[in-house]
Amino acid sequence: MRPPPPHDQPLGVTATEGEVVFHGRGQLGFSMTPDAARITLRHLADALMSSRPPPPSGGARAVVLLVDDDPMVREIGAVLQEDAGYAVIAAEGAKAALLALEAGDEIHLLFTDIQMPGELDGLQLARLVRDRWPNIRLLVTSGRPPRSLDSLPPGGRFVAKPYAAAEVLRHVEELTGA
Repeated sequence: MRPPPPHDQPLGVTATEGEVVFHGRGQLGFSMTPDAARITLRHLADALMSSRPPPPSGGARAVVLLVDDDPMVREIGAVLQEDAGYAVIAAEGAKAALLALEAGDEIHLLFTDIQMPGELDGLQLARLVRDRWPNIRLLVTSGRPPRSLDSLPPGGRFVAKPYAAAEVLRHVEELTGA
């Protein structure tokens, strides 16, 4: 029996000062320096995206505002979505995300982690975005799911960490209509 393709396997990443650890469900993890991890991420993204059709010509399919306080998770998410043809604005927290939204750039999707430091967590940010920018679609993620999916704003979706690249891209495609 052959193992499933890599894009169907959740990949977890834990970043600490000076070390990044990649781990898969039921597999041993491995660690490396952040610089080596960035190179590896680029190779992983290339491998994950090689089976996908190229992005449409004429620019990005949609603009995704990616919010996560973990720099490695932000980078993985940005690489994944950019390679799929989306434009990505990365923010390290709700405050930075709100600044990006208030700048007036056209944003089609908010993809945010729930657990973040600061005045607003990801669910609060998603609710605020739903109220102020109702046309922006919402995708929320966390390693610790909310007690109830009813806590998501109307029309919002949840994907658990660690997530498979194909699962996130499917949600992004469906939510943005790309």
